[in-house]
Amino acid sequence: MPMFDLIVFGDPVLDYVYKLSEPTVKGGKMLGKHIGTLPGGTTANFACASARLGVKTSIIGQIATGEESQIHKQSFADDNVDTSGLYEVDVEKGVHTVIYIDPDGEKTLIFVPMECEKLPSAVIAEAFDNARFVYTMGASFNSIDAPSRQNRTSANPTRLCMDVDAGVGMSSDDFEKIRHHADILFINDVGFLKLTGQQPNEQNVAELLSENGHILCCTGGGGTTYMAVRDADGITTYARFLITIPPIFYLSMMLVF
Repeated sequence: MPMFDLIVFGDPVLDYVYKLSEPTVKGGKMLGKHIGTLPGGTTANFACASARLGVKTSIIGQIATGEESQIHKQSFADDNVDTSGLYEVDVEKGVHTVIYIDPDGEKTLIFVPMECEKLPSAVIAEAFDNARFVYTMGASFNSIDAPSRQNRTSANPTRLCMDVDAGVGMSSDDFEKIRHHADILFINDVGFLKLTGQQPNEQNVAELLSENGHILCCTGGGGTTYMAVRDADGITTYARFLITIPPIFYLSMMLVF
């Protein structure tokens, strides 16, 4: 595997999107229209956005064989994302979501994981040996924990970037483990409140940056985005009133400039 600026770890997702004739109600029945089947998922979107910004990017994960494989690989090819680390699995459906959009625009999302064996730890370990940065979601922490710790003993350890989604079974204990291990940590204001019991501000975002961390970014949905950055002189916190900016822009600035 060649050396990459960034390797993204996580299974791509197919979104099956439907528009409903009326709002969803428990036990109800309504008409629906299939809008489209779209490749996506946080990790896949992160990989594509990175590649568009000129970052040499690869993705490692599992996809279903057949049409799903073709859809995902074509999407990555369009953005010049390396797919040599995508492994095809002989299952009926890969990771996917079913998304229902009400007439008023409210969205209901059902996430369906893929039922298959996890990738071998050797595959993950190889990724850490061949990238400057590895990005993944907090839900994948247990899979990458051991290979990441082993990599840290190397002469040029790979930086671990983790994106925490507090809405998918993330506990405060899980978050503590992740924040003490990740070099770069992304979380939004809703997750920050749920996992810490506090609204984010310059002081508590800086305090949450662990002794091993370099950057902690807390994005605000239409509000203030806080970023705590550690350098040789200590920790500096930035606060900007911004519409939520995807973490890829922060990471790409580090990779490209």
